[in-house]
Amino acid sequence: MNKEYLEQLDRKIAALERELEEKRQEKALILSCSIPTTIGERLKKARLMQGLSIPQLGARANVYSSDIISLETNQSQQFKKLKALSEVLGVSYKYLKDGEYQSKEERDAFNIYDKAYIDVTEASLKGLKWDMTDPAAAKAIHALEREGYVTIEDVVTKSPKDLMKIRSFGTACLNKLKEALTKSKIPLTGEWSLSI
Repeated sequence: MNKEYLEQLDRKIAALERELEEKRQEKALILSCSIPTTIGERLKKARLMQGLSIPQLGARANVYSSDIISLETNQSQQFKKLKALSEVLGVSYKYLKDGEYQSKEERDAFNIYDKAYIDVTEASLKGLKWDMTDPAAAKAIHALEREGYVTIEDVVTKSPKDLMKIRSFGTACLNKLKEALTKSKIPLTGEWSLSI
């Protein structure tokens, strides 16, 4: 093996380790604070509920990713930007700013999300209700596991477009995954809630 190839592998491993650590931190945040106490915690939770990455949210709200990071880490209180973000996230500005729910429906949506999220964070992909009579289901599981996706959380925190970039994971596999998630009563938000 040549040195350049090994260095490339090292960079990929380092990037995957950083991504894994970020996912662990996101999970810890949600599990440790079912009632977020800061603007940053509420913003991050609302973003995760929609299944959006920071760059995706920034693009939709026309807000720089660095500003979202500053808000999520409580290093900034840019209320004008918080207003734009609340509109994209489908939550009230009052909830993000003060932690007060605008309505009973908004409160219930957050409570349902908390329960569903905690139920699936550690669940294995193989535990989903797959239609194993269809070869696309087995192909989907194999392709996902080969790329390191082993829990339900691993896949629902990625967008369908990101998963489509996986080698040997095409539209049929994506449809089988979405079908398995739906049959298993996993709430689909953000890009996942759109039809494929």
